[in-house]
Amino acid sequence: NRSRQIFDLSEIRFGYVKHSPPNPPDTSIYNISINQRLFLPKEFIVLTTTPKAIIDQYLPPNTNTFLKVNPFAALKNDEGHIFIKTDGNRLVDSFSYSENLQFPLLIYYDGVALERINPNVNISNNTNWHSAAESVGFGTPGYLNSQYYIYTDNENEITVEPKIFSPDNDGFEDVVSLNYNFKSPGYMMSVDIFNSSGYLTRKLINNEYLGTEGSVSWDGIDNNNTKSAVGIYIFYVTVYDINGYIKKYRKT
Repeated sequence: NRSRQIFDLSEIRFGYVKHSPPNPPDTSIYNISINQRLFLPKEFIVLTTTPKAIIDQYLPPNTNTFLKVNPFAALKNDEGHIFIKTDGNRLVDSFSYSENLQFPLLIYYDGVALERINPNVNISNNTNWHSAAESVGFGTPGYLNSQYYIYTDNENEITVEPKIFSPDNDGFEDVVSLNYNFKSPGYMMSVDIFNSSGYLTRKLINNEYLGTEGSVSWDGIDNNNTKSAVGIYIFYVTVYDINGYIKKYRKT
């Protein structure tokens, strides 16, 4: 719960959309809790039909966060669409996930949690997702994501952190984040990443519509879906608005 509010989980429902062309999508909705269950600010909750299986696989430090839900959606590993609604049918959030969001250099994805890096960045931003670190057993059920990172500097419009990163999925500085903070809305942004020889390594985003603040992340993978060599890289950022006002940045 990243808000300052207290929620009753008995008033919130979880849904799953099963896409099975050419038939219409099959939507299933489940109650999270029949009885009142308060969800406190900054609290973590794990929803599962089999708490013991999760405990045996991931060794979570606090099993009090587990909430057994039965029946529950049979989520597919490779792709799917999930959502949360209130019991009044108001959509709280939704997300389409796929294995393409996992770290591509992993040998397998079974049992590897897909983690949101910055909980304040739009959920549909694909650069804001990364595989859980191997150092934590590929999942952190009931506690902070291993890839969690929030940018806090409000001084500069464009910054890159950390200055040195190591994309080996060990849970320590696995991604580098390009953070933006503008005084007014309405900007579009493109980000290209070049190596020190000036060759294009990765086209990170192209003409993406921005909010006033947020971030995009790079996991060291190039346009050919292979890990980039050790070295110095330059973020070339172009930001423009509807009036044709253009800003350009180079960040190393």
